[in-house]
Amino acid sequence: MPVGSTITNTDLTITPTESQQTINTPSGYTGIGTVTVNAIPNDYVGSLIAQRDDSDITISANTINVPRGYYDDAATVTVTAVSRATPGISVNSSGLISATVTQAAGYVSAGTNTATSQLTVQAGKTVTPTSTAQTAVASGRYTTGTITVAAVPVDTNNTFTTNGTKTPASGKWFSSVVIDVPVGPAINNQDKTITPTETAQTVSADSGYTGLGTVTVNAISSTYIGSGIAQYNGMSGINNST
Repeated sequence: MPVGSTITNTDLTITPTESQQTINTPSGYTGIGTVTVNAIPNDYVGSLIAQRDDSDITISANTINVPRGYYDDAATVTVTAVSRATPGISVNSSGLISATVTQAAGYVSAGTNTATSQLTVQAGKTVTPTSTAQTAVASGRYTTGTITVAAVPVDTNNTFTTNGTKTPASGKWFSSVVIDVPVGPAINNQDKTITPTETAQTVSADSGYTGLGTVTVNAISSTYIGSGIAQYNGMSGINNST
């Protein structure tokens, strides 16, 4: 068996890099003995891995954006804290209650906000009817008492003995009206006949009568001549002979 040359090996230690490495036998050695690959450091990050920190984390509305990359420490970001909004309450003229709230974006801690609004209160009242309309409860209000419509009092002065328009006293009414016309004497008219004379005559009913009935004026005679007319009875002294 031929005797070969003496084998002289050398031990090598290789530190990993991001480039491929080829191991060759160093000069003066016939081969490689033990090859040792050093451990990668526990803080090693490849050059193509983006280095990140807190400033790379962004918040938009309700989205937290955490970009890919290497964070050498725990990354934290604070969400903007906003106060809990309190509703605004309004009541319109029809009594509709509305509660409106606008909440700003951000972190809102747990809790309760309370908003209150007092309706305009009107006490109970008594309404007595009049000749004009009256408002019992104003618009947009509520009442904590009873709304009572009072009875209209009766005007007891409702007996009349004269003609005319009768109006009840202010705020009152007539439940009934009594007409009390006094009873007069029986009507007893007298008929009369008048004979004209040369003096004026007043025609009246005689005692015991209430008035005149038919008044008859006699006709004047067709041969009547008034006393102021001179009457001529003859033509004495006149000679009518021819």
